[in-house]
Amino acid sequence: MLVGTGPLTRTMAANAPQSIAAFSEGACVQIRALSGDRQLCLRLESMGLAVGKEVQVLKNSGRGLLLKTEFTRLAIRLSPAFMLQAVYAGHA
Repeated sequence: MLVGTGPLTRTMAANAPQSIAAFSEGACVQIRALSGDRQLCLRLESMGLAVGKEVQVLKNSGRGLLLKTEFTRLAIRLSPAFMLQAVYAGHA
């Protein structure tokens, strides 16, 4: 087993929002916070990445993400211009 991938680590991670880049491919997460440039945040919200939405991480290359929300797939490049934080879906 890889270090940092056990059930305890996953449980701890589920309790606190973290960058969406920290989640592995296949993870279903719930968006908890979206911060950064106001126009960029509004644009992401209009494409379905809103607080409270559940998304699936389809691909995580380390520099970019392919996300699925409802019937939409979004490819986003990670940038210091915004922060997208999430928790594993189903956790309060």
